[in-house]
Amino acid sequence: MGELADRYALAFRQAGGDPEELAQCASGLTAEPQLWDALINPAVTPEEKVRVLSRLPELVPAGPVNRLLGLMARKGRLSLLPQVVQTAHRLAVEEGGGTLCRLTCARPLPPQELERLKEAVCRMHRLKKAELLVKIDP
Repeated sequence: MGELADRYALAFRQAGGDPEELAQCASGLTAEPQLWDALINPAVTPEEKVRVLSRLPELVPAGPVNRLLGLMARKGRLSLLPQVVQTAHRLAVEEGGGTLCRLTCARPLPPQELERLKEAVCRMHRLKKAELLVKIDP
């Protein structure tokens, strides 16, 4: 991940931000292509972006998420939002004594096998939990 995205994610977590709430917000914003394109368009002024975000309380909840997006809009950094979401999630998992693992497989693995892999990672690295990010690559 980019260093700048990591800094935003760390500040968000230190402010008590919920990564799941941020992920839901980002998903809602990126699901509307015209809205997302306007938010990351450098031709749109930061003030206009902040005004647009303030008119979307159903997508942008008050609190740390709102403050983060407002700051990112004012700094012209909203394009980093997907990376910030990923980093914030990783930080939350690590704070809980866990880790994220990337697993690339040729075929989907049965749930029991995935669970055994998670247990093995936890034992090997003395972790409380492991989350697998599975990618199928035939």
